[in-house]
Amino acid sequence: MLVRQMNEGRAEVENEFSQGGSAPAHVEREFRRYLECGILAHGFARARCAECGHDFLIAWSCKGRGVCPACNARRMVETAAHLADHVIPRLPVRQWVLSVPKRLRYYLQSDPSVQNLALHIFLSAVEQGLRQCSRGAGAGSRIGAVAFIHRFGALLNPHLHFHCVVVDGVFESDGDEQVHFHEAHALAPEALDEIQAKVRLRLLRALTRRGLLEREDAQAMAGAGAETPVVAAATPAPNPPNASPEVTEEPAHRRAARYAWALLLARIYEVFALLCPKCGGAIRIIAFITEAVAVRDILAHLGEPTSPPRMAPARGPPLWEISDAAQGESDPQAQPAPDYEFDQRLAW
Repeated sequence: MLVRQMNEGRAEVENEFSQGGSAPAHVEREFRRYLECGILAHGFARARCAECGHDFLIAWSCKGRGVCPACNARRMVETAAHLADHVIPRLPVRQWVLSVPKRLRYYLQSDPSVQNLALHIFLSAVEQGLRQCSRGAGAGSRIGAVAFIHRFGALLNPHLHFHCVVVDGVFESDGDEQVHFHEAHALAPEALDEIQAKVRLRLLRALTRRGLLEREDAQAMAGAGAETPVVAAATPAPNPPNASPEVTEEPAHRRAARYAWALLLARIYEVFALLCPKCGGAIRIIAFITEAVAVRDILAHLGEPTSPPRMAPARGPPLWEISDAAQGESDPQAQPAPDYEFDQRLAW
């Protein structure tokens, strides 16, 4: 059933592009914005040191999602800083990761309800495990967690999995609007194995009840070690300085934190971008140059390119991968055959 559905989806995509179809408009828009990221010819800001007069230009960023590595890195770092400063209390935390076998990833990738189901099963099992390891915790205690859904692997292959930052313990209310934290102790490998077994069995049963998995296949996967969901727990972080086991009172409503990129760089890499590299003075942004004529004149005066780089034409497939084409008689933009035998696909 799974193989048939995957083949049907692949055939639908191939049919769309064979008939002149194109990617969605938002995909093309993101790629075009990425091609303008960091290029001075599209505009820039001017920074200057008030002490020694040293100045330089800063190109605009595209602030794209999913394409630009620099803008994605900033968004990721900003999210992490916001969580550390305003969301996650100053308590020990642990990272939990849920990854499922390849034959189950299709359902998570295509059906949001199955994603929610898998995440609920996962966090429920983690909560039960932490509650059992937290002395003094009652049956109504709850965990605190932030979950992130990753949809691709390191090679951009479809691989939906979950990364969850979970406070290493449980929270419990005493009935007087006071919340107490019970830290988890002795979270031994045996406890992690028990949580993993619960997640595996509950997820397979849920998929079987939904008719997505045959009962025989679920039983085989439940007994095969290589075909079971993987639950990975990172080493818990130590208590931060001046941390208290009691949860301090904080404002009920917060705004999303906005961080300057220079402050994030200083916080993570200890690089102070707003300090002059020549005299150590403070650097300030003194102008934003957006008009095309002014941009061109300034760049020409500085000897910088006044126009963005030309986009190379679309390149055809390598000739040695076209089985029914004669050498050199098809697409003139196609790559010629290599002078030596080397299968580059091995790197993927």
